[in-house]
Amino acid sequence: MFKIVYDYFNEKYFMKEISSEQEKEFFEYLKESETKHKTWPDIKFYLGLYYLRKGLKSQGLRRLKEALKINPKYVKVKEVQAFIQERDSGKGIDIIKDLVREHFIKGETKNNLLLTDLIFQYTVCDKAQIKSKMNFSQSPDALLLFEIMNEKFNITKINQLLKKFTLQFGYKKAPQVKNEVIPKLQEHIKDYLKNEFLYAQYYLKLGNYLLEALELEGARLCFEKSVLAFPDYANYFLNLSNIEYHKDKIKLSKEHLYRALNFDRNYSKIYTVLGSLNGYCGDYKEAEKNLLKAISLNPNFPDRHFNLGLLYSDLGEPKKAIKYFKYALKINPLYNLALINLGRAYFDTGENKKAVGIFEKCLAQDLKFPEVYYYLGSLNLKLKRLDKGLNYLKLAMKSDPEYPNPIADLCLYYLKNDIETARTYFKKLKELGFETMIPAKLRRKFK
Repeated sequence: MFKIVYDYFNEKYFMKEISSEQEKEFFEYLKESETKHKTWPDIKFYLGLYYLRKGLKSQGLRRLKEALKINPKYVKVKEVQAFIQERDSGKGIDIIKDLVREHFIKGETKNNLLLTDLIFQYTVCDKAQIKSKMNFSQSPDALLLFEIMNEKFNITKINQLLKKFTLQFGYKKAPQVKNEVIPKLQEHIKDYLKNEFLYAQYYLKLGNYLLEALELEGARLCFEKSVLAFPDYANYFLNLSNIEYHKDKIKLSKEHLYRALNFDRNYSKIYTVLGSLNGYCGDYKEAEKNLLKAISLNPNFPDRHFNLGLLYSDLGEPKKAIKYFKYALKINPLYNLALINLGRAYFDTGENKKAVGIFEKCLAQDLKFPEVYYYLGSLNLKLKRLDKGLNYLKLAMKSDPEYPNPIADLCLYYLKNDIETARTYFKKLKELGFETMIPAKLRRKFK
């Protein structure tokens, strides 16, 4: 009974078809029910969800704990707790996996091993898998599920994706799906997604994949479906903000972030995104304030420290930047961007030997980017290791023939003793439109 009432209310609220008076009446109904039936876990559960939707996280979580105390086997409470824990700290993934396994044991997905693997990997992929799926084009599972659930599905595309997916997960032979099988697969997935928590997780992750692929309308629809299943409005408006940012609607993007804060003022990710957006708009004081706030709320996410390090680098404060890049790397030693930017910050402070050590570490970790070669070249020249320096600068130029920095450094080096070689590099700079990287006084030598 309470589920029916709550689901109806939640959908009406989301669609803005409910007045503040009706909302108040609903809340009073829940409170009155709680007084009359103190040992009914359902009332505690739905009252907890109501508080969470209103942004009153501590009160919501307290009601969920009370529900679990009355009924220790109340799976839905565990699901919501895991959802919030994963969102806030990234530490809920093990609970989520256990819950999904429990769902599998019930036999709702055991009839199709491949699809079971697909849904399981997609719904609860751990951090390593998430990292490997950062490129949407390399995520056939996400695309496959999206295509299967599409009303105007393309069977050829489904089979191509299915083949790519099965190879990715080690299957020797990919099954060929026929048109008549698709409705069965759709029902199979729908049956799995009757679990509201898994439904919300599924569409949240699918929305993020689509956002990454700049399929903005598809992402918006997925986020709407997710929030209807689980009322995490803070995350919903945060995702809407990201959509508007990609549309270059910065003002609207900020408005969504402030709406997200109205629902949860302690959600650190909102302050991270807001800080980055402030920096993008040139409001550096607000950017610093919001990024520091994000770190104070949850210092365990490396991206918070990395973004603050980038801000200080942009503000010409490399010593401060070094501190935060180190923090990011302490949390995640494989944070490649933090490592490269730490090297750049040491370069900017003139700590050349430390910078060389960092960039050599980059090469050891197979980060063979033109920028890494360039900094190693420039630094080795400063340290009078001429052969090494020239070799790295030429490698940088070979890696990216349109990267002007190594060409400019080579030009300046050869100006000292080989004007004709220097002229060759200056000509390349001129073709790229970067001849002004050579000081005007020195450019006269080429006339």
